[in-house]
Amino acid sequence: MANFTLHPFESVPFPLRMTGTVERAANLAITYDIAGDLTHLYFPPPETPRRADRLWETTCLEAFIAIPGSDAYWELNLSPSGAWQLYRFESYRSGMAVETGISDLTLQIDHNPTHFNLSVELDLNALGLADQLLELGITAVIATAAGELSYWALHHPGPVADFHDRQGFQL
Repeated sequence: MANFTLHPFESVPFPLRMTGTVERAANLAITYDIAGDLTHLYFPPPETPRRADRLWETTCLEAFIAIPGSDAYWELNLSPSGAWQLYRFESYRSGMAVETGISDLTLQIDHNPTHFNLSVELDLNALGLADQLLELGITAVIATAAGELSYWALHHPGPVADFHDRQGFQL
């Protein structure tokens, strides 16, 4: 198991701590934990889990998954609402398509005014990744109640927040 801490691209005007864990076996298990005064943040209301696009336009927890030496990678988007999406890219921001190898995800969500926790397991066998060495980028887009966005990652390698930059895949 690996622990992680996400860092904002730019400072945020309120204290917030974003941590989590990644565990890999036949599944990739990721847990995100957000702690602080969460009343400043926007969390989409709960809904029946389903696939949805453009989740990154508001609060969205993300994981980028790649095989070292390959240009292809996957982007997993997880909304606090329970909505989710998995995309496959052929190369850097190119050839984006919905990944159909995964048809269902179950998110475990716990939320109160000072703590948010989301856990998910991704079936690596369904993606043909079970026996592969992987590089992971763990990221988040956090929306405030006023609609402002902040961008969080393990590492921000460039002058702009760019979660697709493979130099940011630090796990």
